[in-house]
Amino acid sequence: VHTLAGVLVMFGIIANQGAGRVLNVRPLLFLGRLSFPIYLFHFPLLCSLGCGLFLALREVTSYSGSTIIVAIIYAATVLMTGLLLTRVDEAWGAWLTRMTDSLLMPKARIAPVR
Repeated sequence: VHTLAGVLVMFGIIANQGAGRVLNVRPLLFLGRLSFPIYLFHFPLLCSLGCGLFLALREVTSYSGSTIIVAIIYAATVLMTGLLLTRVDEAWGAWLTRMTDSLLMPKARIAPVR
């Protein structure tokens, strides 16, 4: 049921030009580029940095204070990790495109004029 709903939503967005224009704005495109790196690293960061920081802060501050501090630091770290990995992904994609283009479409070699 969830898969079918996802397919129908995607089809509706593709078929509806108005929805495509609304979703094709810079902030949403930026969020789309960040979504995969954030998806990959949010849980490991939560389990390592988030929990470790919470336990360390819990000894010196209140529960709610620890939670707020950890939430701010965790959100900033996840965002910075997403930005960094987006840059790495863009550089990797550009390099991969150049490599495949050079392998699939070698430049014509012109003999020197004498």
